[in-house]
Amino acid sequence: MTISDLDIDRQTIENLQEQTKMNKSELFKALAKAQGEMKNAELNKVNPHFRSKYADLASVMSVVKKPLADNGLAIIQMPIRSEPGTCAVRTILAHESGAEIVEDYSMPVGKETAHAFGSVISYIRRYVISSICCVVADEDDDANSAVASEPVRKKPVNDSFMELKNGTKNARMVRPPQKTTDG
Repeated sequence: MTISDLDIDRQTIENLQEQTKMNKSELFKALAKAQGEMKNAELNKVNPHFRSKYADLASVMSVVKKPLADNGLAIIQMPIRSEPGTCAVRTILAHESGAEIVEDYSMPVGKETAHAFGSVISYIRRYVISSICCVVADEDDDANSAVASEPVRKKPVNDSFMELKNGTKNARMVRPPQKTTDG
């Protein structure tokens, strides 16, 4: 290999890098336009454990497919191999220019059954698509469900007053100690 061969290879690499930058720029421009055309997904399901509403995968797809396609974008999702006890999905946001964004996401599976894997795959697909497209697909619970399964209720500082007001039998009035003046 000669120095001129290396210069040609270097130039080819630089051309490819420049083309990739231009393609990514087109992808981001198309995604921004598509997102501007999207509405939030209909919250058509209820999580029985947290009693919160969310959009199922079909609801999310119904608001993103056309705007993406109209702007030369497609989402490709597929399960991929992952560690035992986990499920993973690869998501590709592809643009007609050839540019793409690829993201792999995995999460644990409670039971290793076909239904459990299918459920986790749908869950991952829904969250990744709604994240990429900036589509709201669930109620914002301020991360409460991520912290505890039951909301923690702090006891009011003036608990005795509240018990008296509500007529609780065991209520007692607690008064701060009185200052005494010794003569």
